[in-house]
Amino acid sequence: MHVLLLLPYAWDTVPGQRFRIEQWYPWLRENGVQFDIATLLTADEQRLLYSQGQAPQKALMMGRTLVRRLGQLRNLDRYDAVWLHRAALMAGPPLVERALAKRGVPVIMEFDDAIYLTDTAQVNRRWGFLKFAGKTSEICRLSTHVVVGNQFLAEYARQFNSNVTIIPTTIDTDTYQPRATYRDESPVVIGWSGSRTTVAHLRTLDPALKRVAAQTPVRLHVIGTDSYPLEGVETYAANWTPQTELEQLERFDLGVMPLPDEEWARGKCGLKALQYMAAGIPTVTSPVGVNSDIIRDGSNGFLCATEDEWVERMLALIRDVRLRERLGRAGRTTVENTYAARVQAPQVLEVLQQVSRSRGLERLAGSTTKAA
Repeated sequence: MHVLLLLPYAWDTVPGQRFRIEQWYPWLRENGVQFDIATLLTADEQRLLYSQGQAPQKALMMGRTLVRRLGQLRNLDRYDAVWLHRAALMAGPPLVERALAKRGVPVIMEFDDAIYLTDTAQVNRRWGFLKFAGKTSEICRLSTHVVVGNQFLAEYARQFNSNVTIIPTTIDTDTYQPRATYRDESPVVIGWSGSRTTVAHLRTLDPALKRVAAQTPVRLHVIGTDSYPLEGVETYAANWTPQTELEQLERFDLGVMPLPDEEWARGKCGLKALQYMAAGIPTVTSPVGVNSDIIRDGSNGFLCATEDEWVERMLALIRDVRLRERLGRAGRTTVENTYAARVQAPQVLEVLQQVSRSRGLERLAGSTTKAA
């Protein structure tokens, strides 16, 4: 089976790709799938895209990426399927997807966020309309199969395509190892991992964190931004890099994932929680979207809907190392059983095989027609 991967970002640079198709890729290759990888942006272009200003340079870059993407679509007849992460282009209508449909190439569209909503990085907010967020529905219609990360996204996709499969975001449990011991020292470290675009979610927890810090020594460790000032709370902040991610997570005594109860957040696939749990870190999250499926409150983590609940649960974990260990180990077991890459990758292969078989039948029908 020969598959073309159409990816928006450079390899090993963004979570949506890293914890989905990139993570399934090695297992799929070992099981007979041959891939050609076609990324739209280079790492330098990604830095430019998310930099402040520089509109002329960004416009030129978008032109280059269009030419690049079109060049990647040569020799489509050699492929049994195209795996499309989110969309073929960063901006504009679904021109490439329409061309693929016209050529009769089976497309598996895959997404893990509510990308049909207009949500744009702050530095590009004024140009958000160029994303054509509404094109997601058309891409779903044009695709042979749609793969999504949770039930909420599946309900959206099924409005436009009956062939929808839910495959959750996964963790490589060989790379993410659980801690052997749980630290019983002060201050206890409350950790959060994210990005500059999601740090606003952590800010919603500031009042609860201040209340906790007023009662017991804690340190807030933030991954994803170089600064996080919070009066009354000792903090440490560092930018995210793939090289230091695991080392930073190992410093957490407990991990938090606050989310607003809104449509964009309900489309999230619980990656932060899964990362914490895979590392054996006791996890506290908002009961929003898939988090309520991943976390069984009090069994493998905590769900908190109010400020008082956040304060109560964080204090309980801070004061009881045995509770941290119990929830941390239970969280790791949850990931191993359900959210490990090796557990979900066979379902990815099943989708690829199903689409590939349909491609083979179409080719056979076409050759038979020509012979007749």
